[in-house]
Amino acid sequence: QAEDGIRDRSPSRGLGDVYKRQDLMTINGRDVSLADPISISIMDTQKNEIANMVPVVTGEGQFYQLWQIPSNLVSGNYEIMVQNGENSNSLTFTLK
Repeated sequence: QAEDGIRDRSPSRGLGDVYKRQDLMTINGRDVSLADPISISIMDTQKNEIANMVPVVTGEGQFYQLWQIPSNLVSGNYEIMVQNGENSNSLTFTLK
């Protein structure tokens, strides 16, 4: 189990990839704590929350969430933050 409780949580195309508006992004992970709620936030560079999702977690501690990138988002970098209890992990993606 990962020390931070979140492992392999990455969009289907991998870290640092470029996306377009209305693309469908897959956010998934494993080894999350079943005792604590999990949430996924999408934020812009000023930490304004664009979306917040609560994925379903399986009995094996895996989660899977689809997110359609809104057509009105401006080009730039965005952060995906996954929180599970006191643990968190994040990555950045670029929207063209």
